[in-house]
Amino acid sequence: MIEPEYELKDGEVYQQGNYEDHGLVRYFKMKSELLSDFWGEDIYLGANILLPKRYDPEKKYPMILCQGHFPGGTAPFRYDVELREREQGFTKYWNSGKAPQVICVNFRDANMFYDDSYRVNSANLGPYGDAYVQELIPAIEEKYGGLGTPEGRILVGGSTGGWISAALQLFCPDFFGGTWPGFADSLDFHDHQLMDLYNDENVYYIQHPWRKVERPGARDTRGNVLWTYREENYYELAIGGRLELGMGQFGIYNAVFSPCGEDGYPLPVYDTLTGEIHKDIVEYWGEHYDLTAYIERNHEWLMPKIRGKFHLRAGDMDNFYLNLGHYAMTEVLEKYDHQGYSVTFPKVGHDGNITIIDMMEEMREYLKKTVKRRRKKTK
Repeated sequence: MIEPEYELKDGEVYQQGNYEDHGLVRYFKMKSELLSDFWGEDIYLGANILLPKRYDPEKKYPMILCQGHFPGGTAPFRYDVELREREQGFTKYWNSGKAPQVICVNFRDANMFYDDSYRVNSANLGPYGDAYVQELIPAIEEKYGGLGTPEGRILVGGSTGGWISAALQLFCPDFFGGTWPGFADSLDFHDHQLMDLYNDENVYYIQHPWRKVERPGARDTRGNVLWTYREENYYELAIGGRLELGMGQFGIYNAVFSPCGEDGYPLPVYDTLTGEIHKDIVEYWGEHYDLTAYIERNHEWLMPKIRGKFHLRAGDMDNFYLNLGHYAMTEVLEKYDHQGYSVTFPKVGHDGNITIIDMMEEMREYLKKTVKRRRKKTK
């Protein structure tokens, strides 16, 4: 047992942490009825909220919903935490009042398997997608003054957060008004990093006509292999977790994407010891979470709802080969005239190649058009 580091105050629970409001930063937590019903015990969701400099509780604001791993008490966009040199102007920019007058939110949804839920419904984690759009976001909007319209909810995230940002816009096209996925996790399971889950037989090696080659898992931007896929999976097994599930990135893929086994644990998509791919589990993944395939299957009704709303960014030397899934989704989006944008940047690794301030300004211009258009329609 890990002993708590502090004592609870009246009405507090340990789930999702407890933090003190300060300055423009607020902390929100609520019990999810949907998740509590699924798990048979009280389950909580949390959010860290950054208010605009000229915040007026009587006004309504668009919200930028930031997707990513469990942030602890860190405010959206690391406001007031200057970690990277190129972002050191963000806190000053936000405090100056020159930033868009929006509410920024990131989320605390650690669960029994991992430090975030991917914010989609899952056979193993429960209805996190429904809880997110039916319970948590509406509650935040009501308390802090969100617009409460699709145009007033835009998504942004990188890596895992990139996948979440894309998935939410696709699965809930009438709820969200635009998305900025960066260097996203696998958007197409034909390009699950360097694997084609549908057609490959083993994730640990590439089968050539007369020999096998270990499959790379990561590279630097010059193409040098940093480790193999086998090594990364074995590392995840070594740091803990149930056999074949592990405790890292590939463990969460199984927890989110896979069906639930008879023992209550996720069914792995491949044997973590041998690398053999389980095709029945791949079929389930593809039917539920292959985002490119989802667009292709549903393009007739989906594309009119997402046209102009996708803004994809990635480096063409992504360290985990995620640019391949980016290309696959881009091809399908462009096939159906998505009218957003998709860009890759030469010699750039696992990065969206844009500062937070520049992205914020881009979103400002987008919101000017979309929110204004909504107001005209409702008059």
